[in-house]
Amino acid sequence: MNIDNLVKPTSLTEAYKLLTADQSNTVIAGGAWLKMSKRTIKNGIDLTAINSLKGIKEEADVIRIGSMTTLSEIERDETLKQYYSGILPQAIAQIMGVGLRNLVTIGGNIMSKHGFSDIATPLLALPCTLEFHHQGILSFAEFIEQKPLKKDILKAIILEKQDGRGYFKKVKKTALDFAILNLALTKDENGFALAIGSRPSIAMNAKEAETYLSQQPILNDTVIKKAATMALKHVKLGDNPRASKAYRSALLETYMLRGLHHLNQTNPQEGASK
Repeated sequence: MNIDNLVKPTSLTEAYKLLTADQSNTVIAGGAWLKMSKRTIKNGIDLTAINSLKGIKEEADVIRIGSMTTLSEIERDETLKQYYSGILPQAIAQIMGVGLRNLVTIGGNIMSKHGFSDIATPLLALPCTLEFHHQGILSFAEFIEQKPLKKDILKAIILEKQDGRGYFKKVKKTALDFAILNLALTKDENGFALAIGSRPSIAMNAKEAETYLSQQPILNDTVIKKAATMALKHVKLGDNPRASKAYRSALLETYMLRGLHHLNQTNPQEGASK
């Protein structure tokens, strides 16, 4: 990556004006993955001087995570450890090493839309919205489906406070490897949510399985197996050098069964990943 000029704006208005002034102008968040690209950036926009983009704030009805908050800060946050069984910190804790998590920001990870993201998957399974400087509020699902990605500055990730249980599973070859497949399941008063990522594309919801599960009065083996079959039918899995479509299908079925059994047997504050 080559940056012709590094700019450090002190306001969102200034940052957005710079971002939209030239197609090659780019926000530099943590820069962990961007630095490995071969791009030439006219103006790299450093957001570290905008304090409103940093930190985790618990409000009456929501938890707000500033887009420049590092993954390590989220991993250590006590409030988030109690939110949906700590599904988000647990997912983050499995992302490579501490050094990288100290550098990467949640906003940079989200805006990159990497297919291997371990963050997009749990966020799709949570009551989550994104707040942008220009576009305003979008659901996380709306953002994932947005093509092409609009030039904008992500201000915050907003998690609606609800009582819920969560389960996250990342399958990888080694402790520091990218996911072969990841899966997030949540259950709250609105029903079930199921997201599958590293398929190998960006995470997506298994909407048909979610609807079916949410309509069932009892979560027994028959219901769970049918939901897994529906997810396999409607979620597009593929091949890449990490794994075959057939192997990913077997993983999805196995960990859906385990995850749903786990949610059926645990209390909201119990651990998420097994």
